[in-house]
Amino acid sequence: MGERGPDKNAAKQPLIGGGGGGGLAAHLERARRDAFVGRSDEQRWFETLLASEQPVVGWLYGPGGIGKSSLLRRWADLARERGCTAVTLDLQQVRASPSEIIAWLCTALESIDEEALARRLAAGPRVVLLVDTWELGGACEGWMRQALLPSLPPQTLVLFAGRHAPSGAWRDDDGWRALLRVLPLRNLTRSESSELLARAGVPEALHEMLCALTHGHPFALTLTAELARGRAQSSEPLRFDQAPDVLRTLMDRFVTSVPSEQHRRALRIAAVARHSTEALLRAMTAPSAEAAASETPRECFEWLRRLPFVLEGPRGLYPHDLARDVIGAEFRWRDPEGFRKLIHQLTFCLLDLMRDLEGTAQEEAFLELLYLNRINPKLHDFFDFEGLGSGWADRPRPDGADRDAVHALVSEAFGAAARPALDYWLERQRGSFSVLRSPLGEPVALSGHLVLAGISAEDRRADPVMCALADDIEARGGLLADQHIVVTRYLVGQGADGDKRLRHNRQQMRYLSVPNLAFAYVLHPHAEPWLAAHAHADFTRASALEAHLAVLEAAPRGAFARDFRTSSAEAWLELLVERSLMSASDDYGASSSASAVLALSREEFAGAVHQALRDYSRPTELAKNALLAARCVVLAAGGAQRADTLRELIDSALQSFGDHPRDHGYARAVRATYIDGARTQEAAAERLSMAFSTYRRHLARGVERVTEWLWQRELGAT
Repeated sequence: MGERGPDKNAAKQPLIGGGGGGGLAAHLERARRDAFVGRSDEQRWFETLLASEQPVVGWLYGPGGIGKSSLLRRWADLARERGCTAVTLDLQQVRASPSEIIAWLCTALESIDEEALARRLAAGPRVVLLVDTWELGGACEGWMRQALLPSLPPQTLVLFAGRHAPSGAWRDDDGWRALLRVLPLRNLTRSESSELLARAGVPEALHEMLCALTHGHPFALTLTAELARGRAQSSEPLRFDQAPDVLRTLMDRFVTSVPSEQHRRALRIAAVARHSTEALLRAMTAPSAEAAASETPRECFEWLRRLPFVLEGPRGLYPHDLARDVIGAEFRWRDPEGFRKLIHQLTFCLLDLMRDLEGTAQEEAFLELLYLNRINPKLHDFFDFEGLGSGWADRPRPDGADRDAVHALVSEAFGAAARPALDYWLERQRGSFSVLRSPLGEPVALSGHLVLAGISAEDRRADPVMCALADDIEARGGLLADQHIVVTRYLVGQGADGDKRLRHNRQQMRYLSVPNLAFAYVLHPHAEPWLAAHAHADFTRASALEAHLAVLEAAPRGAFARDFRTSSAEAWLELLVERSLMSASDDYGASSSASAVLALSREEFAGAVHQALRDYSRPTELAKNALLAARCVVLAAGGAQRADTLRELIDSALQSFGDHPRDHGYARAVRATYIDGARTQEAAAERLSMAFSTYRRHLARGVERVTEWLWQRELGAT
């Protein structure tokens, strides 16, 4: 059975009494049984092993705190109820060496030596040996597999519980592969989690919040239940970063040790990235850093792969939900600036990887990029981050099989009169459309993100919405020869779930891939449900466009726009990164980047110029002017104060009037009225020695000239 005799000091009896039925031990066991919830499938699995007529070995694995030890205790009770002798060997209490394990078995089964132990196992009541914390058994794993287990009688049932699945030495052996029965232990279900919280005295009103926070992880539920009982009247959601003690305890359960700083960085990348691959770890490591590091990205990837809470999927490695949240929250709490830098670097690393791909592969890479936004709690109402890529989405079928279904979707949103325009765009830009399908393949939602180099007369005739859109583009300065626009013309879904999954479609990917993007528009049946999402994306409500759409039949009623002429896609993405790092209570206005531009129509621009002239000598009021976010001011300002830049631009406009007496009169009228600060227009006319009617005419013409000069710079024409 083993090579060494028992060590009499390895397993000691209780110092006082024998642990009889009335002692503290009995009360402890009763409390543990009362606290046990759920795991009905796992109990049936164990009963199947007990009933097996063939020798089997069970293997239970899962991350720390998932409930392995509690389940082993329950299995031991089930075994005893069926007349078996159940003993639990915990390698936290017994050193993992052959001699000490044999000594422990002799003591547990009341055998004086190995021969007596062998007789007891073969002739006595059936023995169920439960080995807990097997991740500590590496030193004796070979002995266990090659010596102890093969020497046991066939009726002995052995079950291992640890953090890891069986190693290759077990899986590669044909004999053990036939005998092993492996069970990964998952989190509790929603109903089981609620039952655990109820038994812990947590009010039912808080169950949903704690289940979402912990993902049903038993140990995390127990820890947060203690916190929640003191917050019964609080409406604020509980977060891990509010409880560093809980974070530290959970981190200890998940990660016992990290070999190096390179491994720690890989772990943090895995916590925030949707999937981690060796290629991603390599891309996130500078060549100089990789050369200096003792561990390569490949070694770090293999280390991640062996962690008990890390799973493997077709697109790479990903951690259990709770492990992801805990590791990410602990990193953010410990090093906020390091967390911000990692998110920023990861964002642009994924962008580079995405741009090197095409087609479906590029779309999958975009989902990896979009997933980083999950760290902002505001966005969970608009994006189904956990369901990214889970929907069955593809192009509308060219054979017309989807025609009736997509017609119905658009008719429900806009009315039957919207169908001809849909057919027109499907014929010309089918590749710009995507349908989300039900499990039976029926379209349940539709998106259409049109890429246009301009709006033709044919487009206007086929789709009246394009007439309103063309007018709005013209009011914003129009398109230059090589510029493009992206128009999300359709974003409709059958039910809220369909809508939500479409929100992480190809829309944002277009903004990052279309060359020379000037404007982006997003049209909706109604604007109100989308206000917060577009505020995050730095899109403004296009009120003038909405007014034009309001008089059209079967047209969208909500419109949002963004001017990309002075803010590159990379600058926009950088702004989104900063906003994703904001808390739920932060105001997006505080994160506006220096390059953020407000797209003003020609009419809005003229009104803002007139107001800027009135406020030229009033800094507080001038600081509120819409022109401070206009393209011409943003470009000219650089790092300077935009109000000062706007005044300088007005001065330059006046200096451009020329030397003709008439032009000189226009400039003098503007200066006397707004720059020099005449108390009234009559006083300004008197100072200029002009008839009041002449003064009024010169002033109006001067304001027009200033407006036109600034507008040309807004368009980038000069």
